Amino acid sequence: MTKKILFVCNGNAQRSPTFERYFKDESYKDSYDIRSAGIYSGYPYIINDEIIKWADKIYVMDLEQYFHIFQHYGKETEIIGVSDQYTQNDPELLSLIGHWFKYIKKGFL
Repeated sequence: MTKKILFVCNGNAQRSPTFERYFKDESYKDSYDIRSAGIYSGYPYIINDEIIKWADKIYVMDLEQYFHIFQHYGKETEIIGVSDQYTQNDPELLSLIGHWFKYIKKGFL
């Protein structure tokens, strides 16, 4: 069964889309259905009831998204802890994603 994972950041412009693309790589595509969204309005993929219900597991970049989702949807999330300093597909961010996934792989779902 494919696991549905949602990555969330503020605007869905840098961090969460990079996580989404990382896990849509050939080696993970059969195991996970990945999406990303943001909490701020004005961006194309904003979090909503539908995507919250869709996700088996939600990962957020920091406390701001954690509190937003808990306050508005009552849903628990896991905090990754990636600051808002990276641009999309930044090599350092991609390296962090790789290390993060190696560390939590067993508990990913």
